[in-house]
Amino acid sequence: MMKIYKLIFFLNFTLLFTACNGQENPEYIGQKFGTFDLDKIEFEENLDTLFSKVSKADLILIVGKYSYFDTIQKKQIWTDTIEDYIYRIPHAKIEGLYSFKNFKIKDKVVSFYTDNQKRFRRVDFSTYMTKDEYKNLISGSKDYIDVTTDKVKKFNNGKYVILEKLNGTKKTLLYCTEVNDEDGDYFVRVRINDLKIKDDRFDKRHNSKWGY
Repeated sequence: MMKIYKLIFFLNFTLLFTACNGQENPEYIGQKFGTFDLDKIEFEENLDTLFSKVSKADLILIVGKYSYFDTIQKKQIWTDTIEDYIYRIPHAKIEGLYSFKNFKIKDKVVSFYTDNQKRFRRVDFSTYMTKDEYKNLISGSKDYIDVTTDKVKKFNNGKYVILEKLNGTKKTLLYCTEVNDEDGDYFVRVRINDLKIKDDRFDKRHNSKWGY
């Protein structure tokens, strides 16, 4: 009997521990599968699988092609070489699909990127926030560090801040601007990058310090 009590205690403790550490993301994107928290991305996800339950009418797949600027012709030249793939769902249909930390993303485009070998490498989105939403975001980002340069702070009168978090080979950047206009009090751009692969063309293009 004592062994049974110990087993029950162990199972209850395990369930409690799992709950305290938060639930994992759903296997598929879709309202019936639950909200997908972008902050929990591990870059082990296969995007074809992740978006496989989204109707073809709602899934936007952009095939990026490599281009370069021809100095002789003085124009951008586009080639047939695939640069990357971008997965999106129309902004009007993402209600309840995504969140970032405690912020529910509504009516905004979220872009998932793979390289030309279909390896998941990056996700980003931009949104307006109210003062309360921004305050909640910042209060939940105590593990981020301020990487805003003095030059950027001076140029933007202290109203622009860049916050960064490195978690193993995952880097998350928050570009935050105080705007105080009819769309919201703050404009925030979120970039989440996988850093496992270094110095290839995708890394140089998408993980530049300029935030391209």
